[in-house]
Amino acid sequence: MIGWIVTSSVLIAVVLTLRTALKGRIRLRLQYALWLLVLVRLLVPVNPLSSPLSVMNAVPPAAVSHVTTASISPTPPDAVSPSEPKSHTTVQASLPAASVPQSSAQSQSHPAPGFTVKTALLTVWLAGVLAVAAALLISNFLFARRLRRVRRLFQTEGAKLPVVYLAEGLPSPCLFGLVHPAIYLTQEAVATETRLGQILTHEETHFRHGDHWWSLLRGVALALHWYNPLVWLAAIVSRRDAELCCDEDTIRRLGEEQRIDYGRTLLSMVSQRRDPAGLLSCATTMTSGKRGLRERITLLAKRPKTAATAAVCLLLAVCMAAGCTFTGPKPSSDSAAGTDEPVTPDLPVGYKLTGTVPLEDVQAYTPENQTVTPAEVSASDITEILPDGTGKDGILTLSDGTEVLCYRDKSGDKYWALKRGDTLTRFTREDNCYTDCYSADPFQDVFGHDGFRIVCPRGAAYTAYDYYYLDEDGSPQLLAECANYVTEGDLNGDGTKELLWYYHGNESYYYFEREGKLYLADVNGLIRDVLPDWTVSGVKEFDQEDAILPIFYQSIQNGPESPAYLRFTPEAIQVLEKEKSTEEMTVYICKGVKIGLPAKYADQLIVQTEFDSSEYSETYGLPLIRVSEKGSVEAGKADGISEGVGWLFTIRRLTRAQYEQYICGDRSEEFAFAVSGTDGDGQYGNVGQYTAPVYDEYYVFSTATDVQFYSSDGKIDTQSDAWKNWEELCDMGDAVRADMISRNGLTAYSDDQFLNQDFTYNSAHAYIKYYPYYTFDSDKSLYDTLVLSQPTQSIRPGEDSVWCVERWYDEFGNCYPYFPSFDVIEQENITAVEYYNRLQQCCEAGSGIDAEMRQLTPLGAAESFVTESGWYNDPNPAAGSFAETDGVDTAYTAQNVLAQQLVLDLMARRTVDNETLLSCAGGFTADTWGVLGRNEYGSDWWTPLKAALLKAAAGEQQDFRDQRLLHLYLSYSKSEGTIADGLKDVLSALYQADPLTFDKTLDICTTSEQARIRTALG
Repeated sequence: MIGWIVTSSVLIAVVLTLRTALKGRIRLRLQYALWLLVLVRLLVPVNPLSSPLSVMNAVPPAAVSHVTTASISPTPPDAVSPSEPKSHTTVQASLPAASVPQSSAQSQSHPAPGFTVKTALLTVWLAGVLAVAAALLISNFLFARRLRRVRRLFQTEGAKLPVVYLAEGLPSPCLFGLVHPAIYLTQEAVATETRLGQILTHEETHFRHGDHWWSLLRGVALALHWYNPLVWLAAIVSRRDAELCCDEDTIRRLGEEQRIDYGRTLLSMVSQRRDPAGLLSCATTMTSGKRGLRERITLLAKRPKTAATAAVCLLLAVCMAAGCTFTGPKPSSDSAAGTDEPVTPDLPVGYKLTGTVPLEDVQAYTPENQTVTPAEVSASDITEILPDGTGKDGILTLSDGTEVLCYRDKSGDKYWALKRGDTLTRFTREDNCYTDCYSADPFQDVFGHDGFRIVCPRGAAYTAYDYYYLDEDGSPQLLAECANYVTEGDLNGDGTKELLWYYHGNESYYYFEREGKLYLADVNGLIRDVLPDWTVSGVKEFDQEDAILPIFYQSIQNGPESPAYLRFTPEAIQVLEKEKSTEEMTVYICKGVKIGLPAKYADQLIVQTEFDSSEYSETYGLPLIRVSEKGSVEAGKADGISEGVGWLFTIRRLTRAQYEQYICGDRSEEFAFAVSGTDGDGQYGNVGQYTAPVYDEYYVFSTATDVQFYSSDGKIDTQSDAWKNWEELCDMGDAVRADMISRNGLTAYSDDQFLNQDFTYNSAHAYIKYYPYYTFDSDKSLYDTLVLSQPTQSIRPGEDSVWCVERWYDEFGNCYPYFPSFDVIEQENITAVEYYNRLQQCCEAGSGIDAEMRQLTPLGAAESFVTESGWYNDPNPAAGSFAETDGVDTAYTAQNVLAQQLVLDLMARRTVDNETLLSCAGGFTADTWGVLGRNEYGSDWWTPLKAALLKAAAGEQQDFRDQRLLHLYLSYSKSEGTIADGLKDVLSALYQADPLTFDKTLDICTTSEQARIRTALG
């Protein structure tokens, strides 16, 4: 897998370099053909031959071995040599004879069963493959269905393909379909006979080239390599080269006399909207971005031809690239020599000791079912032995013939058991919906025990790794429970093994032993005690080589992430933070803002602080500084390229109104990082109408979406000083932003502070379902949910306040914020609230037009959004296209994600504080209960949730406790069943704990709700 990643990435870099170096010097068909080599490399995962020329010779074997063979539960250095993979043979040789496990499912020469790093990475990779493949299928299916709705047969003479359609609403003419491809034309495409002929020839050329099939293979490659940004870049550039090649061949078929007219046709077909299917579309279109269109027009005029010298150079380069990337490393007989000497790793470069987390107050750990009462049954109870995920039975055989297995009994229940002859000793039951991925593997000398651990799925987000050993009577005893991926080894340098397991990607838990007792530390909780401003937002796998745990943290809520390391010692956990730069800065005054750039780079940069009116936009804000790399800019100018090279970053300042336009846009490779000012100036009643702070000024950092490096020879040598300097310059953004915030007294900010809030405005809210396909075929299978608010309600309370759509959710649960664009407002640089206040004044004065008066009702505002916002372009939605609803009923809303997280935490027996519990429960909707049921966490998911709710209800009085639990009860619509009965018990406990407060809280409910609650209490 590592070889596939490295070789394909290198080959892509080579092709991109060749493309840049030979641009305009070779035929465009030959330029496009280069991508065939890349496609083969991306689709073929193996290297058929070994070669001393292979790029894999430069990759250290240990790095590959660490990823592909190292176990999550690694053996200490003295047990296995660094060059030898952990195997059953090695493990058995070091276990006592009485308890040596031997797998009946695998050969002794294979790695020990269990969850390895390779398995973890393959699982993540496969999940990404399936996600991208699903997106590929869904996007093309929806596009095909859309075409079927709007197309009509178009009669034309001379078309080579049997079917040509006219389709309304397309951004561009296109060729679509694999088995039965057809050309789809827009109204603009048939405006003149000349244009029609050129477009038909263009799309027929795509058909002759087989580009509709190449698009599919491109999508397959993206699915297989979804994690690799170079592959996505290759897809973008190869798609652009497909259009260039098609243009060249189209001109050849049309004749040179039509070259200029064809260029005009390309310009006329430029779409103002993004292609909805993007890189995953199997349609070929005539659309291009500004960069792509400029390149196409330039090359149309240049008419490149392949010179003999260029052809020879290209052939040699391609042969060399193939030899280096389609081969594996040369076999080596050398092996790394092991050492018994412990090595104390140095402090990571650029990091400092920020805090020390003591471990003396951590409570001793005792498993809940430490004392096991085995249940013995006959082996005939087995109806199925559950597989390990590879199709094999996940059985572990001990040296005395005892088998450890997970099986299903005659009633359908699943048990872990020891099988000795015809007798089963059941020691735990699995209450979940999963049918495979059950296995057991051995462990040695963990907290003084040898034994086995069982591996099984126990929820939608975690796999359990439970460690067992056999006592003197041969009964299994639980040693330690790990609710997710585990690192096993000497983590703190005391010469014995510890366990570290990870949960949900942002939590870690640490088992260690002291004076014969076992302890379990909540690492995140301990860090919060010492560094209360820190929120750990991410945890990576323990780095065995440097003996550190990489983490990410946020020092402000929803703020930017920063890296840090944890180092474990027998007495404490050390927190290592990245040192802040103290280097000298060259300061520029940019529209009153001081921006510092590292002085050591002064002679390598071109800095622009003055901009003409063409570079200022009411929508995109005021540019303050633009920084470029001097070498690339000068090399580009020497070659006649004045744009698109050398740019590093731009910082610009936005008003609140401009920020609203920005947050609704694409935001590719740009983000807000700082703010200044207060909650508004009070004009038009801004203060207090937003649910999050509103600032006077927002500062946005923008970078390029592609590589802007350029050299005089057109090559990118990643080993050259020029390229290394470029990479170093690209990394200075963190230091520049931090210095700017500090130097100007700004407040650090993240776009997530807006995107993660529940609502935009403090007001009443309403929800409208919109069925986008109902107008065309009465289809209500898919719908979006519009969230509406009354942004003027705080200054004009009452039912007559205007309504607006503030955000909307698509059928997949993706949330999109909405502010009316400046085009809709028809006035520039005013905030949405100012616009809605003026709209309110028009409605109150009776001077509003019909479209404005419709904003006085949620349904009317929803209709205006659909017809006028530009999102849907449905000018006349049919009656029945809208329906009122109680909320956003999708499994992917933020509230439902929190609910699922809560349930998983409780099932993992992780302590959840009452405030977190009540805050989440207070937001439950009827849909939340449905989501929890649909996810099928197992029959016991309700049991830990009910226990936690009862504890919260009967505990000490807390703010809003009664209100939240009353809401929780009312959110569940069923009147009978296990959950309904449990919620009645929670109500009873709540009432008994504090009847007076309960009765007062009950007053906030409606009459019908009060009656329902009192009926439940009997």
